[in-house]
Amino acid sequence: MTEHIYPPDPDFVSGAHIDSAKYDAMYRESVEDPEGFWGTHGKRLDWITPYTEVKRSTFKMGAVEIHWFRDGTLNVASNCIDRHLRSRGDQDAIVFVPDEPGDPIRHISYRELHEKVNRMANVLLSQGVMRGDRVVIYMPMIPEAAYAMLACARIGAIHSVVFAGFSADGLANRINDCGAKVVITADSAPRGGRKTALKSNADAALLHCSDKVRCMVVKHTGDQTSWIQGRDVDVLQLMEHASPDCPPRELARAGRAPGPDRGRLRAVDQRPARDPRSVRRLPDRGGAADLLGLEERRDRRAGVDHRQSRGQGGARMSSPGPVGV
Repeated sequence: MTEHIYPPDPDFVSGAHIDSAKYDAMYRESVEDPEGFWGTHGKRLDWITPYTEVKRSTFKMGAVEIHWFRDGTLNVASNCIDRHLRSRGDQDAIVFVPDEPGDPIRHISYRELHEKVNRMANVLLSQGVMRGDRVVIYMPMIPEAAYAMLACARIGAIHSVVFAGFSADGLANRINDCGAKVVITADSAPRGGRKTALKSNADAALLHCSDKVRCMVVKHTGDQTSWIQGRDVDVLQLMEHASPDCPPRELARAGRAPGPDRGRLRAVDQRPARDPRSVRRLPDRGGAADLLGLEERRDRRAGVDHRQSRGQGGARMSSPGPVGV
C-alpha cells in the first residue's frame, strides 16, 4: 500500500498556538519536570484560592494516592464562561445547527451563554438542588443540554449525562444508582426526520424511582406530553423569571469544601447510592452501543452530513449526530 502524506493548509498552520518543535519541547519538560511544568500551566486557569502544592503522590502498595493542585479551589463553569466575558463576550461560544436544514443556525455568544447558565442554575436551586446533589441529564443535542451541565458545575451539583437513546429501564437504573434528585429532559428529540419521545421515556422510568425525584422538562419541539403536577416543571418558563445572576460556588477536591460546607463533598460518598425505595434493578433493553451502531449505519446509507466547524474559542452543536449528548 502506498503511503500518502497530506500536509495541512498553510492558513490553518499559521493559526496554530504552537509548532511541532515547541510541542516536543513542552512534552519533554512535562516528563522531566512535571511539577514545574504543571505549576506554570495550572496558572492559566482562574483560581478562587490559588494552589500552593502542585502534586503529591505515593505508589505504595495498598496506599496509592495521587493529588494535583490539592489546596486550590475554583469553579469549572466560571473558567468556561466568566473569564471570557471581558475580552470575548460577544464572540460565539456555541454555534447550534438544528436538525431541520431549513431552520436558522443559532449563534450563542459568551454573554448570552453566561445569562442562560445563570438562569438555569437558579432554576436548579429553586428545585432544591444543592452542592453534591446528583442531576441526571437526558437530553437531545440542544443548547439547553450545555446550559444544564454548566449550571450544575456552577452550583457544585454532580451531573450524569444519560444518552437519549437509552430505554426507560436503563434511565431508571441510572437515576436510582446515583440517587438523583432531579432529571432534566425534553419533550422530544428530533433527529433525521424522526422524533424520540424523551418525556414519555422519562415518565416510564420515574415509575420505578422515588416519588421525590423532580422532572425538569425543556419544551423543545412543542409536542404534547403527559404532565404530573408537583413533579414536572417547565424549564424554559422558569428560566424566563429566574435571576440572570448566580455567583459560581467555590469548589475543592472531595473532602475539602471551603467555608461552612467543609467536608460536604466527601459526604456524598457516605450517602446510599441507590434510593431505598427502588426495589429492584431493571434489565437494560435497547443498549446505547447497539443503538449507536444502528444509527451510524443508517446515517451512512442516508448520506447524512455530520457538519463540523472549527471556531475560535467556541463549540459547534449539530443535531444530525447522536440522539443524546
